[in-house]
Amino acid sequence: MLLRNLSKIRWSFIFGCFCIYGFAHFLHNYSKNSWLPEIIEDSTLKKKNADGPLILRDDIFDNGGKKKSGVIHGAALMGNIEEFFDAPISKVTQSPPKPIEISKKFLDKFRTMAQNLISNNTEDFILFSVINHAYYNLTSNFLCNIYSIDEKIHSKIFIVSLQQESCKKLKKDWPKISCHWLESDKEHNEGVDWGKQIYVQILTFRAKLLEELAKLSLQFILFESDSIWIKLPFELIKNITAIDDADILVPINGYPGKQKFAFDPLVADGKYFKMGERERKEYKPLIINNNYYVGVKNKSARQALNGLWFLSPKGICNVSKAKKQLAKYQN
Repeated sequence: MLLRNLSKIRWSFIFGCFCIYGFAHFLHNYSKNSWLPEIIEDSTLKKKNADGPLILRDDIFDNGGKKKSGVIHGAALMGNIEEFFDAPISKVTQSPPKPIEISKKFLDKFRTMAQNLISNNTEDFILFSVINHAYYNLTSNFLCNIYSIDEKIHSKIFIVSLQQESCKKLKKDWPKISCHWLESDKEHNEGVDWGKQIYVQILTFRAKLLEELAKLSLQFILFESDSIWIKLPFELIKNITAIDDADILVPINGYPGKQKFAFDPLVADGKYFKMGERERKEYKPLIINNNYYVGVKNKSARQALNGLWFLSPKGICNVSKAKKQLAKYQN
């Protein structure tokens, strides 16, 4: 009985303490907030829809008093809209490459060098070609090729380069050749793709130089620096010009069914490299034009795979290797 009375007294005490705490807390808050001013709504202010940094609305600016729909188009936005959304993708257009411009100073020296080549040689023709920097190694391999057949032929060679550095390097390694340069931009000195605009521009530049040689009444042979010469074709060319009076001689593409001239198959194209050993024995070309494969690296690799790359890794001509390999193609 005594324990029951003590339990009632304890719970009554706890309940009394809770009531006192609640009343004291109410008085405290009331006294602390009694100083705040009364909020009065100003009827003169124009009521607008809620706005804030996380809401993107179409009508955040006053629209001259026009009625608004009150519809809020919301999106998460932190900062300016330009910083949040990506700019529209615009079409990237590359400016076309500028054509190669030929100066009068360049042409004057070009004509003088060409005429000096004829007067300094007993033969009446020039071996001519135009190269860019990407074709430097292929050109050096061709010069090594010709040197191993007859080093005197170098005095007939006239090369025009689109970079001065390439010309200087070729002249350093092969001092008997003639080399003239017209400094061009980087685009025209890279490995160009067949049929592209830069490729056409280089061919146009070469055609203008060929026209200048023709105007000077100089006979010339246009060679490709990526080709391989197995034998010298000079006697063959002389015989043809004696029989048939022509201004320009070009290889024919196939057999026309009439008289068969020496250019077919004595000048083979790049498909020759794809022939097997048995097929190659049926043909004895004097020149192999590496025109079937596209790209400087592919052309160089194709020559190397067929044992027709005569330069060391440092770019030095291996004459003994060249003579040995060319002899295989002559037999």
